[in-house]
Order: sequence, then C-alpha cells, then structure tokens
Amino acid sequence: MPTGGEPLAASPDQSASDAVKTVRFALFAPGDRLRLVDGPAELDTDEYGDQVQKQLRDKVNFAVDPFGKLTSDMKLKEHGMFIRSPQAARQSHDPHARPALHLYPENHAASAIIASLGGPRETWRGTIAFLGSEDDNGHFLGLDDDQIEVLRKAERLAAG
Repeated sequence: MPTGGEPLAASPDQSASDAVKTVRFALFAPGDRLRLVDGPAELDTDEYGDQVQKQLRDKVNFAVDPFGKLTSDMKLKEHGMFIRSPQAARQSHDPHARPALHLYPENHAASAIIASLGGPRETWRGTIAFLGSEDDNGHFLGLDDDQIEVLRKAERLAAG
C-alpha cells in the first residue's frame, strides 16, 4: 500500500505521471484506534485563482466535524505534522459554544498522543486528524512512514 503522497499504481493505459495521487492522513475518533485514510491530492482552482486542495480539505473537515465542517489547524513542529480539530470543540471556554460540546466527546487518547508529541496538554474533543507536512506552496503532503510510526508508538504509549 503506498504511503500518502506517492502515486498509486498506474493502469496499463495510464502513464505513471498520470497516476492518481493521494494524501494519507490519520484519524483518532473518541474511543477508537488510529485509522489511516487516503484523501485526494488533486488541486482545484479557487475563486481567487489559487491552487487549493479542496477535495482533501472537504474530506478531512467532514471526518473531523460532520456537523459544521469548521476546523482549526495546529502544527506539531517537532514532527512536521498538523493537527486538525473541530473548531467548536476547542471553544469550550466560550459559554455560547458549550451547548454543542455533547457533539464532540472528550478524546482522551488523542489528548495523550498530542501531548506526547509536544502539543498542548489539554483535553481535546471529537475526532482529531493528523496530516503530514506542507510543500512550498502550502499543500499538505501525506504522512510518511516515519510519521505513521511516531503516531503508532504514541498510541501504544497512550494506551498504557
């Protein structure tokens, strides 16, 4: 199975340069285990003429926040990864956001994993996505094998 960002096998009538590329990311849902997911790496042109990963953004945002699809990103600098979390779940200090918190259960495993990777020591809520680094144009690359192993090791440590 290819790692994120590497081309999938090309069909016989398709050249390697035309092969579909994917971006591998990881999801941690509350009470669940690490799940690796492949998303589309295709670039779309937005209304300003910029190249964006709209399909990938939509897939990750729906996985993280199926209710509002509003998410926040944070970089884990030491490991070259990004965390994407539900925006409403990060606003638990806001009394107007509290009614929505039942939609985003506490995610103790992801909280421990994020803290062990140098992220903030706080209670994270809802499904958390881990994405790879960005290229020079700000487009996400798939998690590489080393990053996946770091996440698996952190998951094992968090499970005790």
